[in-house]
Amino acid sequence: TSISVNILTKDIFLPSSTDIHITYHRPLIPGKVLGTAKIIKLGKTIGINKLQIKEGPLSKKNLPEERKFEEGKFLKKNIATDKYNIFLDETGEQINSIEIAQLLSNSLLNFSEVVFFIGGPDGFKKNILSKSNKVISLGKVTWPHMLIRVMLLEQLYRSITIIKKHPYHRN
Repeated sequence: TSISVNILTKDIFLPSSTDIHITYHRPLIPGKVLGTAKIIKLGKTIGINKLQIKEGPLSKKNLPEERKFEEGKFLKKNIATDKYNIFLDETGEQINSIEIAQLLSNSLLNFSEVVFFIGGPDGFKKNILSKSNKVISLGKVTWPHMLIRVMLLEQLYRSITIIKKHPYHRN
């Protein structure tokens, strides 16, 4: 039940049924999240059935460690061993778009769901990061959460086009 596509001499596989979840700590702007409909439509062609975005409460505590602890409670509820958990964190591995596509497809060989976690402004506690399957970074600079969400959605869209050998991604 998988699809195999060759890209740059490396195989990328996706099963026929996949869900993607994005979990983060910032309220959404009312209305639809930019690009999700497009990702879902194209994603269905490679077996991605659902794109779910969950909001977590942003801590109001004064100290960074207290905020991380409080936000960690929400994150722990959304981490599951039967899902592939990818954390976006400044300490993560910096990977390019082809590697994100490979990560997405390879993780779905053994997991029916991929969950992306975007932490609060202070980042993640180390014990939360240790529960991840993978920690990645979208660069060394600091970005606002609204922008990170859009950047992640764009990379998911780009990953799907890479897997499909669509000309959107030029390498």
